[in-house]
Amino acid sequence: MKYFSFQIFIHGSTFHAYLIAIAVVDVDKLRADIEKSNKKFGNFSTISKLSMMEYLCDQNVRRYFLIKLREFGSSKGLSGIEQIRNIHLLEEEFTIEAGLLTPTLKIIRIKLRDKFKDILDEMYREELNLNSTFN
Repeated sequence: MKYFSFQIFIHGSTFHAYLIAIAVVDVDKLRADIEKSNKKFGNFSTISKLSMMEYLCDQNVRRYFLIKLREFGSSKGLSGIEQIRNIHLLEEEFTIEAGLLTPTLKIIRIKLRDKFKDILDEMYREELNLNSTFN
């Protein structure tokens, strides 16, 4: 995943039995990878016309990224329970200036959790189905 993503914030909750994540992605590399595999991605022609925000929120784009992330995790020996089940994609990086990173570039989890609370809650409500095909 290091080739599409810059930063990943993984979140777990005692109220849910799985992990979710927010990833800052390199949109150009993600688009290029999706374009290369458009035979698996039936609606590529429509997706390529979306605005940046629509593109990053598109369920098929998120599902594609999540499948790649899970393949990477499996290749590194992660078990199913250690894998992410839903993802939110961002273009804007977490920064020190935004108060989301320490001066040593470590994430400040509580601030990320507070900033993205609504998104995290929504991701737990909407678990992506990895077994469905791309529309």
